[in-house]
Amino acid sequence: LSPGPWPGIPLPHPVTLAAGITGLAALALWPWWRGLVRLRGRLLRTHGSVPAALPHDAGGSRTSAAAWAPHGASTLAASALLALALPLLLSAWARLQAGLSLPMAAPTAAVMGLWVVLLGAQWMAQRRRAQALARMLESFVPPQLAHRIAHQTADGDSLGQACQGSLLALRIEGLDAWVARVDSLQALALIHALHSTVQDIAQQHGGTMEHAQGGILYLGWPGQSPVEARAVLACARVLHAQLTPLLRQNEHPACPLSAYIAVECGSYLLGLVGGPRSRRSVLLGPAANDVAAMLALGPELAAPILVGSAAAQRLQQADAAPPLQPLGHFLLPDRPQSQPLWWCAP
Repeated sequence: LSPGPWPGIPLPHPVTLAAGITGLAALALWPWWRGLVRLRGRLLRTHGSVPAALPHDAGGSRTSAAAWAPHGASTLAASALLALALPLLLSAWARLQAGLSLPMAAPTAAVMGLWVVLLGAQWMAQRRRAQALARMLESFVPPQLAHRIAHQTADGDSLGQACQGSLLALRIEGLDAWVARVDSLQALALIHALHSTVQDIAQQHGGTMEHAQGGILYLGWPGQSPVEARAVLACARVLHAQLTPLLRQNEHPACPLSAYIAVECGSYLLGLVGGPRSRRSVLLGPAANDVAAMLALGPELAAPILVGSAAAQRLQQADAAPPLQPLGHFLLPDRPQSQPLWWCAP
């Protein structure tokens, strides 16, 4: 814009007028900015695999998405209407001073109207997904519980997933007794160091940290091919090599710390349970049971890295895999027959 009259409409200061419209529109949206950000963030998070947390009211109780979403939509509509009304009011003032400023108000109204339509469409799509998920869950749980779960997350994948892959379980032997003897700051520092180190090494080998329970960490790989089994075993050896000096540096004379690792391939269920602000991951299934039982056998067998039968079978098919030493057959929970186990040198 440049100073001077518009065709048929004289505007002596168009730049100042445009700046005033922009500033007043921002002031109109500012009181509701936090609500708009939370609504937009929730709409985006519904497309991911991690469920979005619902807001809480002032008393700390949970607010359902069905009750909160219309409130967010009405707040958004009120903000948009106020933002659109301000340019019109400014136009009336400008009409008295220099002429009608509709060339600026009309584009502003179009953009704001399109924004409202898009957010409304996303909100309606979210409600449809939640209703569809609630109807599906009613086949397994009571309707009220199905409705509550569905409106916590509108995407069924956010409830969890059934996996056919490879699991690595890491247990820090003696961690509970050690935490009771040392300063809390030292304990927290070691726990953070363990989690960070394990996560970094897992990512370097194509895995992710799926679950943590006390002194046991579970890492997962999406497949069961010989290549992935070799990557899991390589990750186990690197983990043991890097964690051992860290544990030796921090252990107490009366409470030694040791790392034991178990590797197995198979099916497991990775889910998310709990309230909106207290989500917890759960890991269940045959492969999870096997690695947990193998970890308990590690100290008794003095084997830092144990390998289950399914993982050993795939490692034998892999090229340049580390050699495995048989340990014999052992009874594992939920297994009708004894299972062969192998161990690998770290």
